[in-house]
Amino acid sequence: MEKRLFLFICLWCTTLLIGCREGTAVLFDGKNSDKWQTTGDVSVKEGIFIFEGANAQAVLKSGDYKNFVLSMEVYTTAGGKGAVWFHTDAGLQKGYAIAINNDKENPIWWKMSGSLLSVRNIAKNFIADNKWFTLNIRVEGKSISTEINGMPVVEYIEPAKPYRIGANAGALLSGGTFAIVSRGDGEIQFRNITVTPLNLKETGTDIAAQWAEAVDE
Repeated sequence: MEKRLFLFICLWCTTLLIGCREGTAVLFDGKNSDKWQTTGDVSVKEGIFIFEGANAQAVLKSGDYKNFVLSMEVYTTAGGKGAVWFHTDAGLQKGYAIAINNDKENPIWWKMSGSLLSVRNIAKNFIADNKWFTLNIRVEGKSISTEINGMPVVEYIEPAKPYRIGANAGALLSGGTFAIVSRGDGEIQFRNITVTPLNLKETGTDIAAQWAEAVDE
């Protein structure tokens, strides 16, 4: 009896550890920004992660994600714009960025919310300022996709030999942390930020098949 109980406890503990490692993780719970390294005018008020002005940013501490679904709710005020980075580092020297920009009058009109910046820029405006919307970013093998309020915005497959020069040389899939950057003169706000790691064996992802579908650059 004692042996069975011991084995049951060991199995339960193992299952719990696997679930904690592979399940959805809360990156911002509305209480504080302790999981993030922040600079500039970044604050937490009434459960909301607020970035104000052109120099506000936050980098997730000790983040190391490769395949995942990153979900969040986003809100922009007039002049508020920026980006959500993934597969990046503390200096934002690598990885990709997803645009946060709902300003229809912005001179840079081809980089609206959901754009995969410098790779798949979107001119269509899906949402207006002063409204909460859901942003999902999915990275699976060589595939990157974004959704706004459940609507597909970008679907991109990184080819075997992506064309990158200059400031975009580091825009490659690799792995790394997340970052939020404000680059406007208004506010961008976030709540309910979560990430769910993906296991490519479980999703049945075939990298070779993805590359076969990719468009040469």
